Amino acid sequence: MDATTIQLHASPHLRVDAWEAADLERRIERTTDLVAERELLRSLAELWRGAPFTDLDDIVELGGAVERVRRRHVECLLRLGELHIAAGVARSAKQAALQALEVDPDCEQAHRLSIAADLRLDDVGAVRRSMARLSEAMDELGVEVSPATRMLLHRTTQRVRGAEGGEGGAVRPDAAP
Repeated sequence: MDATTIQLHASPHLRVDAWEAADLERRIERTTDLVAERELLRSLAELWRGAPFTDLDDIVELGGAVERVRRRHVECLLRLGELHIAAGVARSAKQAALQALEVDPDCEQAHRLSIAADLRLDDVGAVRRSMARLSEAMDELGVEVSPATRMLLHRTTQRVRGAEGGEGGAVRPDAAP
C-alpha cells in the first residue's frame, strides 16, 4: 500500500455496495427457494441505478473488473425478470428488462424479456416498440438474431397479427402460435 491507496475495513459504520452485492450473490447461489431467490435478486438489483461504477469508466486499469460487475448486474436483472414472468408479474419483468437494456442496449436476451413482458401485458404497441428496438440494436451491430429470438419474433408477429384481426387489440400470450 502507498500514499495513493486507501484500504477499507468492514465496520458497522461503512456500507460498500460491492461487498453487499458479493454477499447477496453468495446467498442467491445457495438458495433453492424461487421466491427467496427473487427477493434476493430484487435487493441485488436495487444496489445500482443504471450501469454500476460509471464513475470508474475513465480508469483503464479497472475496465475489465467494471465490465464483469456490469455483466453480472445484467445477468441478475435478466434472472429477476424471468422469475417475475414465471410469477405472473409482467410489469416488474418489463422494468427488469428495461434496466438491463439501460446497462447493455445490445443484450438480445434483455430484448426477448422485454417482448415477453409486453406479450403478458397484452400491449400490442409496446410489443411493436420492443421488436423495433431489438431490430435496431441488431442492425447496428450488423448481426442476425439467434434462433431463439427468431422463433419468438415469428410467434409474436403471428399473435400480433391475430390480435389486430378483430380481437380488440389483445395479444393473447397464451394463444397457440
